Amino acid sequence: MIAIHFIDKKCPRCRKDVDVWDIATSILDKNPIRDLMDTILDFAGFKGMIGSIGIRPFLITTINLHDQGLPEDAVIIRINYTPEGSRLGTFPLEMHGNTPNRNFVSPKLSLYGSVGGLSHTEVRPGEYGADISKVDLANFTKVNVYIIYMSIENLDLPAEYLYYAANEYLKESWREMIINVSIAAEVSVSRVCESYWLKVFKGSDVEKLQKTDYRTKLFYHLPLAAHCVGENKIDKPIRKALQELLEHRNQLMHLGNFKTKPPIKQLNKMIMAVFFLREYTNKLIDKLKA
Repeated sequence: MIAIHFIDKKCPRCRKDVDVWDIATSILDKNPIRDLMDTILDFAGFKGMIGSIGIRPFLITTINLHDQGLPEDAVIIRINYTPEGSRLGTFPLEMHGNTPNRNFVSPKLSLYGSVGGLSHTEVRPGEYGADISKVDLANFTKVNVYIIYMSIENLDLPAEYLYYAANEYLKESWREMIINVSIAAEVSVSRVCESYWLKVFKGSDVEKLQKTDYRTKLFYHLPLAAHCVGENKIDKPIRKALQELLEHRNQLMHLGNFKTKPPIKQLNKMIMAVFFLREYTNKLIDKLKA
């Protein structure tokens, strides 16, 4: 059993202890990360909300997601559109200007109602098993909208870089994934160590400790910080994955590439370990500041 309070859980039915680390890594081994992306982002602290809009065939509908209940300070991470209807139903296509901004999702969107993925000039009788004459141009199609977001106040660096890492994973850009997930890990650990040092040591000592290398912070100061607030240290499976992540990160920094690309199951454990690490360090910080 992994001895971390936020990982040790009980089955809701039989009330027996279950190892969430083992379950999480097993699920990731058996399912593409793209199918688990929303769940992973939720685990990283991002929030989700569901709204609905109505669009019409071959027309542009402008919406403001704040009208759907999106907080004013929200940073939008992902949007999923699920239209209701038949095979020849209307699907929303996001419109953009001459230069698409791929790194920012505006809460104000213009959606074009495409039928069968085509424009009104491209749909021909018999295609997609239907005739364009059967499309009711006055009819609205209901589109369910699922938005993943985080408020600016809560968008901490570890969460941000975990999001970048998950996106690089989707693209199978393993070097970029390792770099981003390593940043998330190092920032998470450094934040705890800073809180711990400020609580225990004097100003001049803290300045010296701030020069401590990441490995020492992870394997020496982090357990001390946990002990300081009466928490258990990270258990062996997660520590092992974090150690492997550090080794691969060092290979990239010193050699520019992997000596040998890590197998996919090892990559799964490394990225999942940092999701758990972020949650763990946030709990420690809260207790250290109490």
